[in-house]
This record gives sequence, C-alpha cells and structure tokens, in this order.
Amino acid sequence: MQNCRNVQNEINDIMLTTVASDTVLDAAYEWLCLRRKNWPADSDVWSLRFYWPAEKSRLRDELLSGNYRFEPLNRVTKGDGTVIHIWSARDALVLKALAIVLSTHLPVSKSCVHVKGHGGAKKAVRAVYDHLPTNNFVMRTDVKAYYESIDQHLLLEILAQHIKDKGVLNLLWQVTRRSSMPINPTATSREGLAKAGARGHATRRPNGLTVASCANRESHQETHPGKKLLRLPCGGRYMPTSIEYTGEHNTAP
Repeated sequence: MQNCRNVQNEINDIMLTTVASDTVLDAAYEWLCLRRKNWPADSDVWSLRFYWPAEKSRLRDELLSGNYRFEPLNRVTKGDGTVIHIWSARDALVLKALAIVLSTHLPVSKSCVHVKGHGGAKKAVRAVYDHLPTNNFVMRTDVKAYYESIDQHLLLEILAQHIKDKGVLNLLWQVTRRSSMPINPTATSREGLAKAGARGHATRRPNGLTVASCANRESHQETHPGKKLLRLPCGGRYMPTSIEYTGEHNTAP
C-alpha cells in the first residue's frame, strides 16, 4: 500500500517537474519575448531577458521547491480611462509555462467549436438552425464582466478534478487569489480572474476549453435547470457567448 502511494506521488509530481523543465520554460520565454518586444525600456521584461540563464535557474529552483510566489499585479490606467492589471514578466512567463503543460491535462468540450477539428462557426450556426423547427424564439446572450465574475472556489474545484499535483494547484490558487498594486497589495481578490495580458493562461487551454467557462456554465445550469446552452464564437476572441432557445414549441397566434 505504501509503495502504491509513493508511485502515485511520483506521478502527481511529474506535472510540476514538466512546468519547470528547460523545454517548457524556454518556450514560455520565447512567447514572453514576442509578446513584450515593444514594451517600454524600463519594463522588467528587459532585465529578465538580460539575465535569463540565471533567472531560468532561479525560477526552476523556486518552482520545484514550492517557494514560488506571484507578485501583486501592477494596476495601470490607460489614456482612455480603462484600468488593466499587468503581471510581472516572471509571473507572465510562469503562467505561460503552466498553460503549456495544462493544455495536455484539461479536457476540451465539443461545444468549443473554434477548436481545430470541432467544426468551427459553421457547426455552431448549423446547430442553431437545426433547432429552429421546434423553437420559435432564439436569444443571444453574453456575460458581463465574464472573467471578473467567475466563482473562484468552483473554478478551483473543477481544476482539482483534473490536476492532482499539489504544487500546480498551489500556483493556480495564487493566481486566483491575486492582489494588485498600488491600491492594496495585502488585499486578495475573492472573485473573478485578472483581466490582463496573461489573463486566463493557467486556466485556459490554448485554442481550447476555458475551465472558467465550465464554472460559469455550472452556475447557469443551477440557476436555469433544463435550459439548453450552446456556445458560439464571438468577436474573433471566442468569448463565452451563448445561444438559448426555448425547449417547447409555441404556436404563434
């Protein structure tokens, strides 16, 4: 029995080891360099790039020892008044590394038609068209402040069903319970995910299912039992837009 536990622990530790591997960290580093290649000269990405060999070794040690801690997000107000929260360069790199590894562990719903091989927008439109003969009304809906309104506890519960590595779950917990500068670095967020450039990397498969959408989908099913939900791509970014249609045929007067 003890041997079985040891084997299971070794299997569970493989995920975090993969996150901290040279291959994954280098891939995340290349992504970060590309995404922030035009950032200001005083951005921390340039320091990370200059000292990358040493930083990579430090990142690996912190991740494998369980001592990595995400920094408070930098709260920035743009010229138009829009407020965004930006991860530090190190944190954005770790988030991307997590996303690369989690993409092989998290499931992809067939309803995510934008994923390659799932039929695309044509399949979504065809699904709606097929339901028109038995439904008189179709309503297109969207979620206001989608990422900001996600139930963190439900999201982490769903992630825990697919991820057994406690080190990875700890990192994901830190991401959801983020704090921001300069408002209050000691106050953690208890709802939603950060709306930033690296938003959702750790909880979204590249070109696939957002685990966060599962959380909101379960909430929808609890509050609207029996309602059918069909996800459609929206605005080129495939935000969680849905189509609801009535379950009964109503004869027009």
